[in-house]
Amino acid sequence: WWAQAMLAPCCGLILSCLVFKANCQDWGYCLEGAPLILSCTSAFFVHCIIHFLVQIHVVPLFGKPQPDEADDPCAHITFKDVSEGNPTSWFTTNPVNCLRSEYVYGHQPPCRFLFAGKEHMIQANPSIGCFFRGGKVAGAEDFTRMRTDLSSISGQEPVGASA
Repeated sequence: WWAQAMLAPCCGLILSCLVFKANCQDWGYCLEGAPLILSCTSAFFVHCIIHFLVQIHVVPLFGKPQPDEADDPCAHITFKDVSEGNPTSWFTTNPVNCLRSEYVYGHQPPCRFLFAGKEHMIQANPSIGCFFRGGKVAGAEDFTRMRTDLSSISGQEPVGASA
């Protein structure tokens, strides 16, 4: 809504310039001096008024109705509920917030920056909006089976298997 409201003066200025440039160009009018300034200014304000009126009264007719809270299956879910199971939030992905938490505010424990695969490092601190408790450390991955599976597809013996 606000983006459209801020666009109204820009479009009004374009219309004002169009009125000025179309002056004495076989568009049916040829003004000079104060009447030209008045017509450009009038075009600007008339456009802005019409733009706002259309935005307020016509555009809502084409929108979806506001959902009823009784129909919303997620109405009872809070940020805390989501954040307890998902380490990604504005708090943990904003490095400035994490630095400010540790060095400016001195939170204990501070908000930790989220690195992929290092979710276990995050410590919960409900007072600053960090509710995720890091889980166990992921184990090392084993790629030996994948090598064997790929060799059966290619028809070649896996590297190091001949020994």
